[in-house]
Amino acid sequence: MSLRATRRPLSIALALLCTASAMSVAAAREPGLTIYRDTGNALFSATADGTVDSGYAMVNEDRSLPLQSGLQTQRIDSLPPLLDPQTLSLQSPDGAWTLRSSQLLPPSGNPALALLGKRVDVIGDNGQVIAQGTVLSSQNGLAIKDAVNGIMLIQHYAAIRSPSVPAGGASLQLALDAHRAGAAPVALSYATHGLGWRAVYQARLSGGDRCSLQLDAQASIGNRSGRDWQHVRVDLIAGTVNLDAEAGVRPVMFRAMAKASSDSLPEQSALDAYRRYRLPAEVDLPDQSITQLPLYPAQTIACQRSIQVDLGSSAIGRQQPELGNYPINESPAVETRLEFTAPVNLPAGTIYVKTADSDGRQQLLGSSRLSDTAAAQPIELTLGQSFQLTARQQRLASHIDRARRQLDEQFQVTVDNAGSSGSQVRILAHPQRWSNWTVIDSNARAIKDGPSQTSFQLKVPAHGQTVLKYTIRYQWQVGDLPNGSN
Repeated sequence: MSLRATRRPLSIALALLCTASAMSVAAAREPGLTIYRDTGNALFSATADGTVDSGYAMVNEDRSLPLQSGLQTQRIDSLPPLLDPQTLSLQSPDGAWTLRSSQLLPPSGNPALALLGKRVDVIGDNGQVIAQGTVLSSQNGLAIKDAVNGIMLIQHYAAIRSPSVPAGGASLQLALDAHRAGAAPVALSYATHGLGWRAVYQARLSGGDRCSLQLDAQASIGNRSGRDWQHVRVDLIAGTVNLDAEAGVRPVMFRAMAKASSDSLPEQSALDAYRRYRLPAEVDLPDQSITQLPLYPAQTIACQRSIQVDLGSSAIGRQQPELGNYPINESPAVETRLEFTAPVNLPAGTIYVKTADSDGRQQLLGSSRLSDTAAAQPIELTLGQSFQLTARQQRLASHIDRARRQLDEQFQVTVDNAGSSGSQVRILAHPQRWSNWTVIDSNARAIKDGPSQTSFQLKVPAHGQTVLKYTIRYQWQVGDLPNGSN
């Protein structure tokens, strides 16, 4: 690309050696990013451009300042526009300077600031390249450095050409008291918005009678911070970090990393109460991009498919028995489900379940949110609603016996199967009238799963139907009903 200067050049200085007193140079080294999980969609959607005030990351990077002895003003450029100034920390590792004050400046209208640290061609008024090198500073001219001429300060030029798209950035102006002259390091630490990560899982079901799946776990990193991050060390934090709120993206690039061997996967460790995944090598995170990196090697694990009908809510929280009629769900959904055991610690994210069709192409069966799950813990996913199976619920009868303080209620559930193969269907019933209940009659075995749920297993034949009938008895004690109406 080419950036036009704001004024017409009058003369060109090709080899003016830049001294420390003439300019401020802050050359970035390899930074480290600690990126926190982001549960929103702004960093990963496809509805907007530009920076996004979502996500959170801690940045630790080293800069270098050309000092003179005594009081002076220095400037650090090319900082993220969404930097949180309250988290900013600067240190002098070798004690070469003492900070008097600092001021964070918003992104400048000078686009050359965004090219700091990048290699450029400087073009003169005649359209010819007059210098090539790495941009060190854009203050009081353009300072570049190359291997032949060293550091040059170019006061007048027509344009800057670079293969990189400048992202802009904020600047930090420092009032320092330097104890010596020469290059001195700055340890810079701050937080910024516009960076976040989430786990993404691909579960590919195998064919055959036995349920098994191949689970691929990846980290998806969204960068909408307004800055390219090049050659950075990255830590990903799993867990929910409390961030004080007061203190959809269309990425121009999507990078999916190739499958990696086990020795190139993130290293896991604990970070206080959280889980840290340290990427094994430096990565590039271009602005406006989503980058995917493997978390674990792919694993093949056993699973279980099921079909489930949930008939409705329970009596949890009810203060007294309900003796009148209440509405029931007459057309409950028939859900397809998948269950398996977490093979390793799985950070919260989204899991996409796929299977191969008759042509061998992968097709999506459903996706679901996955909470933080420790290794060996069960995972239950709802994939969607069946097309071939439908269910109907009816209340057949209810009878109150006040002398015995009990109520009997009979239901019928009909499951129809339009498919060409039989199905096992689990029916979940939640007695709604009172917490003291029992199933006294049913044409299928009733299993009491807990204080508010009973279940039945039905076999529904191909192109046929199965009817479940069951009766629930509720009982209450003197004083359970108000006003002596027991």
